[in-house]
Amino acid sequence: MDYPLEYILGTVLFATPLYWGLIANCPPERRAGMKIFFAVTRQLREQFARSLVIPLGEAPEQGNWSAILALPPREGKTFLAVYRHGSPDSDRRFDNPGAYRTARRLLGSGEAEPVEGGFLFREYAVYAFSLYELA
Repeated sequence: MDYPLEYILGTVLFATPLYWGLIANCPPERRAGMKIFFAVTRQLREQFARSLVIPLGEAPEQGNWSAILALPPREGKTFLAVYRHGSPDSDRRFDNPGAYRTARRLLGSGEAEPVEGGFLFREYAVYAFSLYELA
């Protein structure tokens, strides 16, 4: 309960969510938020499974930022998941992994701004997750 819901669920978005059995222990308002998250990501998880998934930035640790890039095998959408793991900095620049010009947020409350050679991501919660579609 100490962490934002999207951050918790975002950490398992690209992995097998082994602890989802604990959902029953959450209060009803938290479960309602989970339903929204699952509804948005249900269609995306198939695309993630077919994608080449590449970590960006540092290995996730207390006090830093990390990201996961999901590249489609041929044609398709490219996604970037951005995580703030308790970092004291509210923004982080990640290099542009391709010729992408926009980062449209699909989940989370973060912001993305194109900067030369990359994107500047901003998260206001100390533990945060946002999912973007790159184009």
